[in-house]
Amino acid sequence: MTLSYHSISPDIARKHGQETVAIGERGEYRAPSGRTVEIQALVERAVQQTIGYPPEVRLRPMLIG
Repeated sequence: MTLSYHSISPDIARKHGQETVAIGERGEYRAPSGRTVEIQALVERAVQQTIGYPPEVRLRPMLIG
């Protein structure tokens, strides 16, 4: 497996972060095709299905592959 690290300027990183927050707040974004992509229901479901584990809880090892 090869890891790739990309470097972007702080201004570009800030712009991407602000766009991400705005998309989350609106619950939709406009794709390059011009189509509006609704994500609000998907985000709400992801939040509802998220499980938090306190630091003292030991998790079982995961087998991947």
